[in-house]
This record gives sequence, structure tokens and C-alpha cells, in this order.
Amino acid sequence: DGFGFSVAIDGGTIVVGAFRNDDVPNNSGSVYAFRLTNTYEARTYSADCTAPGTFTYEGRTLHCVELPSGELVDVLEEEGGTQTCQYTDTNSCPAGYDIWVPRSYEHAAAVVDAVEDKFTNLLGVYREENGCGGCVLEAMNSDAYDEWVAEGTNRVPWTSVAGKPWFVRETAYSQPLASYKAGCWLTTAWDGGWQGTTIDGERIGFNFDDFPNQCLYCFTDYLCSRNGAEAFLATVGTYDQVVKLTASDAAAGDNFGQSVAIAGNTIVVGATQESNQGTGSAYVLRTNDGGATYAQVAKLTASDAAT
Repeated sequence: DGFGFSVAIDGGTIVVGAFRNDDVPNNSGSVYAFRLTNTYEARTYSADCTAPGTFTYEGRTLHCVELPSGELVDVLEEEGGTQTCQYTDTNSCPAGYDIWVPRSYEHAAAVVDAVEDKFTNLLGVYREENGCGGCVLEAMNSDAYDEWVAEGTNRVPWTSVAGKPWFVRETAYSQPLASYKAGCWLTTAWDGGWQGTTIDGERIGFNFDDFPNQCLYCFTDYLCSRNGAEAFLATVGTYDQVVKLTASDAAAGDNFGQSVAIAGNTIVVGATQESNQGTGSAYVLRTNDGGATYAQVAKLTASDAAT
């Protein structure tokens, strides 16, 4: 059908040409109009994520993931980037981005489902605020950070580049060599994978790299995200097909829909092979009912048309 060969958007309406569609005669062509519906405002921490899906940002794959709450979160794949071993090292995240920091269990789980395993080895937990203070083997993310800390005076937070200690250490751990290298990345490489837990039936555990004097794990494949505390609002919804358009004089081989344009209530459709000689035409269609129907109001040809 060639659906998608030409596309145009204006406001909440998308027009898609399928110039080989043959619902009328063979290769006569059609145009489909879709309208944005079921819209709502979703919170997002990335100005680049305005709708769920997978996109390209500065040559990298950008995943905009919608959580059950409706919040949008972003992760940007960095493959074969600068090797980084601890939070003080440089990385290849583009300007405005840094190593990904999950903000909730739901956030972590949704991102893990959206990307390849190799990108989830490195998580953005960076440094202790006040030295080692009793190293731990396992760390858990907590949205209820203040409540978590209040439960025990021995609980020491870790701080991320997001500025807020999103991650907290869950269990005490005695470092035998007492020479812990602070600042190593949080990693899932300790046991080869993410630790699933049964706490609340939904939490995910992460391993610290508790290796003396050096960071044991370094990474060149990792996820980046905006990691900022500022939230944006994005309009999220679905696009439903509202109408399928064909030329009033459709004929085989016209290629109606090879080019499309839309402005306000008017759609212009190119049919490059229309007419017996294939000179081509442009059709003007207009809606007076908000896009539910379109009527052809003009057919344009060149005054000096030639094959």
C-alpha cells in the first residue's frame, strides 16, 4: 500500500498517504486522517519525552516509558561509550544527561522491560554522604526516603547526581578489609542479574560493588537520563483513524497520496500520475465538521502540464 510514504501533522491531526492503496482501482491511492484523542497531562522529567515510544536523540535510542501512574520517564542508550567505573569518572551521556537514576520500583521495572539487559548493569547511585559508615551488599530504591531513614539511625543514604538520595542502603554489611572504595557504580553484575524480591510483591534489589581499594566493574554500555528534579507536563493520548480519503475520480495508477499537506481544516493531496498521460494533479479537501468528514473542493493541474 505504501502507507506512510508521505505524512503531515497539524495540531492534533496526522495525515498519512498510501499512494499504492487499491481499494478503488489498482494503485489509485488513499489518504488516512488520524486525530489525537483520550488526551491527558502526564508528568515527565525529560523535556524530550512528550509521548510514550522509542525515538532517536542525537544519534542514540531514546525510550520514553509510561509508568502505571501515567508518569513518563526517559532513558537514553549509550553503547560503546567512554568507560566509566565510578561517579567521579567521565561518561558519554550527552549534555543535560547523566547516568540513569530510577525514582521508584515501578520506574526501574518498566525501564528494565524496555531495554536490553546489557544497558541495565549500571545504575546511577554514586557516593556516600559521610564516608563508608558500614558498607552494605544490597541497596534498594525508596520513594519514601524520609520515612525509611527515620526507622533506624544506622541507615546511611547514598546520593545521586539528581541531587536527592533516591537510593538507600537496606541491610548492614561488614567490609572484612575495611578499605572500601567509595563511589563505585551500583551494579547488577555482582550476581549476573537483577535481584527480584518479594517485599510488597514489586520491589527490585540492586547490588553495590563492595570491592576494596578499587571499583571492580567498569562499563561502556549504559543508560543516561535527564535525572533532573524539575518535572514537565506532556500531553499524552492515542491517535484514532477518523476518515479515509480517495479522489472523486480515482483511477488505476494515480498514486493519490504520494504527497500530503495539512493546514487547519484543509488537506492537499498530490497524485503524481493522475490523468491518462500521467501529468499529475493535486486535490484540495476541506472539513467543516472538525475533521469527521472531508469534501473535495478543488482539483489542481498545471496550466502547461506535460507527461
